[in-house]
Amino acid sequence: MATYETILTELPASPEALAGAGSAMLMFGTVPFEAPATAYQTLKRVSEYRQPSQDRVHQRPIRQFTGLGRDTIALDGVVFPGHFGVSGLSHLAALRALAEAGEPRILVAGTGEVFGKYVVTGIEETRTRVFRDGAPRRVAWRLSLARYGDDAPGGYQGAMAAAATANGDVRAVTDAAAGAVADGQSSAGVRTAAEGAA
Repeated sequence: MATYETILTELPASPEALAGAGSAMLMFGTVPFEAPATAYQTLKRVSEYRQPSQDRVHQRPIRQFTGLGRDTIALDGVVFPGHFGVSGLSHLAALRALAEAGEPRILVAGTGEVFGKYVVTGIEETRTRVFRDGAPRRVAWRLSLARYGDDAPGGYQGAMAAAATANGDVRAVTDAAAGAVADGQSSAGVRTAAEGAA
């Protein structure tokens, strides 16, 4: 069985090569989610916005917006090892390798939508219909992701701000990146637009 280090070495250095091929539904770092072997069935995103309440005498509580809260994504899928000429289990092993590295990774949809940087908070795996040797015929999985603080070191906005600070214009870089996303550019296109404006 391949080690995590081997799996990471065999993966492409950047998601652009796979995303550019148009087959990936989603890219998390260097790990693609693509049909038929590693496609997900559902993507559930929950975004929270902090609105703490303050009780008042003889009136309803008042609320104040204090900023963005947690932003989580859950992906659910099923792998059928032995079908489509791939095992699918190496995909889960690669995700575990990324999770164990503990680094935030960029999450990009095949449509070009850039979600931002996320970290893995959990991986669930349920193996059923097993053979005598324990090999499963069906593996249901869930990947839980949480948004990484954009203003933290290595954060999405932090990286763009750092690139822009060298030339003194954060707004130009942010606007260029937002424009590229609105135009449906890939992650490479967004990065190129941001770097060009810096």
